[in-house]
Amino acid sequence: MERVEHLLTCGVIPYIVFDGGYLPMKKLKEDERRSSRDKHRQSGLEFLQQKKYDLARQCFVKAVDVSPFMAHRVIECLKKRNVQYVVAPYEADAQMAYLARNGLVDAVISEDSDCLPFGCSTVLFKMDQAGHVDEIQLSNLAKNKGLSFVGFNDDMFLDMCIMSGCDYVASIPGLGVKKSHGLLQRYGSWRKVVRALRIESKLKISPTYEADVEEARLTFRHQRVFDPRTKTLVTLTPLLSTTLTDTDFLGPIIPDEIAAQIADGSMDPISQTLFPASMVARFSAVPRAPAPPKPTTPVQAKAPAMFVTPEAEKENAFTRMLSAAGTSSLVQRSTMKRKLPLSFADANASKWMYKKPTHVRLHICVVLVYIVVHFAYLSSIIV
Repeated sequence: MERVEHLLTCGVIPYIVFDGGYLPMKKLKEDERRSSRDKHRQSGLEFLQQKKYDLARQCFVKAVDVSPFMAHRVIECLKKRNVQYVVAPYEADAQMAYLARNGLVDAVISEDSDCLPFGCSTVLFKMDQAGHVDEIQLSNLAKNKGLSFVGFNDDMFLDMCIMSGCDYVASIPGLGVKKSHGLLQRYGSWRKVVRALRIESKLKISPTYEADVEEARLTFRHQRVFDPRTKTLVTLTPLLSTTLTDTDFLGPIIPDEIAAQIADGSMDPISQTLFPASMVARFSAVPRAPAPPKPTTPVQAKAPAMFVTPEAEKENAFTRMLSAAGTSSLVQRSTMKRKLPLSFADANASKWMYKKPTHVRLHICVVLVYIVVHFAYLSSIIV
């Protein structure tokens, strides 16, 4: 809740989005993450026996699996603060993209680069405790200096993201962002790229790679999400193809009534069972009696501020984010930050911050991992 409080203090209206049920397309990735959590848990127990408590704590934090009950407890806190939220039927990334693409929010705060291929027009990455962010706008990709996107269309950008590695398709060893970008510039389409790579036989490609990419492209375009206006289950964008007989890979269809209960946090998105009304109270600690107030000297509070990466830095933000895997073009974050007033009325502020000339508050989605991981560690016991 600390980050939520910080946003509220700065005059930002957050819209919190939680992950929902399991998406069939992410089975391999979920299995990989489960295995990683098990390894960290075992390592933590070993460090604990050796009395290496700091190392044990680090491992246990990485072993925490954020459960629907943990998210439910956070939702109860959000309700008390009147903070808007929604639990996605499946992936939070797709749900945030739906809110952004339909004008329900102005920007997305996330650490997951998948927000870009999903079509989020403005994403704020690497937000720290002071409010510093790296802003990426899809409309400005053609101005990027690290990788030239002149001549790239939406499909080519999506194909580059998929080919360089995503949660839905096993990546081709040796094929990263730069190489995928160059091959798409050369051949024009992902199918021609894969055909050329198979002919050259330099990289190991799965026999099912083409079919997997087709499903990944459909998942990025048409994953099932929740429309908070109509309280119904919809696709991210309209699914026009009539040739598909099985679309469960986009997220199995669930009744609108169940989707609505999942969205408002009253139903477990995995088991699809209602949370007991007394569940949070039963597991919460007994509140302590408040301590008597101590006399303090009044201190004039300073106006809180948000910080935005300057224009010169924004041009390289996309390249820096894509280069996080370890490419040589990684650019160090600038220490030059711009301070905004509480009202966001500064006429020179980045234009994503408001749609009207005066005192407009910004609706922002915040991905679950920001809020829950620290809360989950403190409130859960790892056996």
